[in-house]
Amino acid sequence: MLPYTYIGLFIARFAGDHYLKIRFHYKGYFICDPDFAYKCGKVHEFGGEWNTDEVNLHDLDKLVREIGVEGDYKLWYVIPGGSLNGGLRLLKTEEIV
Repeated sequence: MLPYTYIGLFIARFAGDHYLKIRFHYKGYFICDPDFAYKCGKVHEFGGEWNTDEVNLHDLDKLVREIGVEGDYKLWYVIPGGSLNGGLRLLKTEEIV
């Protein structure tokens, strides 16, 4: 069993890159066979638009807790326009948000 819950964060930017939609993929697992993919699990997309100047790690943690994730977790994201194979990044600092 992995020591952390892994959360995949999908960010869709629009309206001049000032707003985004947030979608979490969670309770699944990563595979590499031969391409990198996230299998099974659940998906939750939060309604509305999030201002990129206002969203922060604390907000994202609240959202993760709202979907029922308890304990430690790691938050991953795919760079806009990227794919799991080349664009998956670990969200580590406030600067990335």
